[in-house]
Amino acid sequence: VNDSSDEKVSASIPIATPVEPTEMSSTTAVEKKQARKGKLALASVAICTLAILIAVLLIVPTHTVTFETMGGSSIEPVSANRFDTIEEPEAPSREGYEFIGWFVDNTLETEAEFPLSTSSDVTLYAGWKKTMASYRIEYLDASNNNQIANAKTIDDAKVGSEVSETAPDIEGYESVSSKPINLVVSEIDSDNVISFAYRKLVTYEVRYRDANTGADVASLKTVDDMAEGAQVTESAPEIPGYTLKSEPEQTITLDRDSSKNTLVFQYELIPVEPSSYTSYSNGGNTTSSSSGKHSSGKNDVKWAN
Repeated sequence: VNDSSDEKVSASIPIATPVEPTEMSSTTAVEKKQARKGKLALASVAICTLAILIAVLLIVPTHTVTFETMGGSSIEPVSANRFDTIEEPEAPSREGYEFIGWFVDNTLETEAEFPLSTSSDVTLYAGWKKTMASYRIEYLDASNNNQIANAKTIDDAKVGSEVSETAPDIEGYESVSSKPINLVVSEIDSDNVISFAYRKLVTYEVRYRDANTGADVASLKTVDDMAEGAQVTESAPEIPGYTLKSEPEQTITLDRDSSKNTLVFQYELIPVEPSSYTSYSNGGNTTSSSSGKHSSGKNDVKWAN
């Protein structure tokens, strides 16, 4: 009996077994550990960033002012700490120009103010006013504007001054105007031009010809040094033994080609009738004679100047 009761008692008492940790509890611990590490990293980054900002604020930057003299003598750049000021440097020089100041733009619209605060790198541009210029003198053919002599350039003319030039004599040409030409000298050289116009000198001739044969009945008349384009009028002279057949006056506009400048007056020979006729006998011989005037050909004519 006792044995059997013991078996029953022992069978009814439960035996405790160890409990294994669950997967969820292990994951939560890892996450917490990683979160702590992240917070520490962020704090480290913030501290480093703050340190860098403090260092940057403690370092004072420098800036450079560069001077572009626009063709003038050079000026060395100037460096200064941020927000410091610099004084205006000595003015540059440029031949033929007057310095008018420094500008913050290359269009020279905004002038720099000194002392100049240096908040950043900057370039200043020199402004200039031209004081000396040149002018050009041209000599042109009035009919086609071709140059008939080398142009002349006058340097070192003061801007704003008035200059005066007179047309020189050029062989084979005549100046259109004898009056001097005045010019107020501009800053722009290409605007300073004085042009003299000339007419070419040409020759014309007058001929006196037989209307029937074309032969000359008087000496040729030649007139030199006449201006191209001029109008000339000639009157026909009286020529002994001839009568005029053409108009008594002729006008021509002179061409630059002298070979085209010819006036021709036409004449006709005056027929001469015998004024008397005598026949007489001399020892059985008969002699005839007549009297009258006949043209002998070319005549000399004196022309009035």
